[in-house]
Amino acid sequence: FLDVPDFFWEDDKWQAFWHRVHHHLQLQERIDILNTRYSCILELLNVVRREQCQDHEFRMTWIIVLLLVAQVVAAAVKYVVLDEP
Repeated sequence: FLDVPDFFWEDDKWQAFWHRVHHHLQLQERIDILNTRYSCILELLNVVRREQCQDHEFRMTWIIVLLLVAQVVAAAVKYVVLDEP
């Protein structure tokens, strides 16, 4: 949108028309607004991605803790059952 389209390069009188339309529609300002919104959305997506990774790490940590507890319980049961006279 910022460059003059090839169609308008063919005839100089159309270039002036393109520049007037570009100015009238405030394309530069609109593109700047879109870029700002894009940056905000990108930052929001990065925050969501980090939060999702932290949530996954939290769940994995609890799975490991539960597996360790199960292993300790199994070892205790084995010790009590096999060493009992």
